[in-house]
Amino acid sequence: MKQEKAASQPTKPTAHECAEKGDIREYWINEYVRENYKKLGFSKIEGPFDFGPDFKAVFEGMEVIVEVERTCELYIKHGHHKDPRFRGTNVLVVLSSFKPPKDIKKKLPKTIIHIDVEDFVEWYRRAAKGYRKFKEFQGLRNLRALEIKKIIATSCGSKDRDMSTCPECELCPYFGEGADIAPSLLFDLLLPTMLRKFSHRRPKTRNTAIDR
Repeated sequence: MKQEKAASQPTKPTAHECAEKGDIREYWINEYVRENYKKLGFSKIEGPFDFGPDFKAVFEGMEVIVEVERTCELYIKHGHHKDPRFRGTNVLVVLSSFKPPKDIKKKLPKTIIHIDVEDFVEWYRRAAKGYRKFKEFQGLRNLRALEIKKIIATSCGSKDRDMSTCPECELCPYFGEGADIAPSLLFDLLLPTMLRKFSHRRPKTRNTAIDR
């Protein structure tokens, strides 16, 4: 019975299979292009940009406009072939190794570059591991920041003022009073100093998530 249940569960696709089909977040493909543009034949690159085509680059000695997609079909699905902002796009970089169907090929940029899937997967595994470590560090930092904010809220001289938003320092009009800087940025700048100043006040009778 257990064997039948295990057999019925779908097998999770490998990173290689996902890349082969273009089933990877476009963020990672853009990052690969940004870091490995010379492998794709570009001598210079600028981007990725938030609006319009993803990159500006130099390809075979010519300045070009580059769009990055998971598959060729998505260039059409996203409506780029009709968007005036993409009119000058010369190069399309795709992760999927599948060639575009003939009925859409004439609507695509003249030059299509397919990323080497094996090279992408090797890069992706390293990059994703580093990203996970960064997110873990960011999560621990946020926990410590919450502890410090609680300490500050108990001794803040503005907590009883009319417009106080304690303990939300970033929203408080009095936080960082007199400093010509956004409260959230000021808090980030002060955080290292506050960590050193208040770390000794943390309870020692129990372990918090940040200690584990």
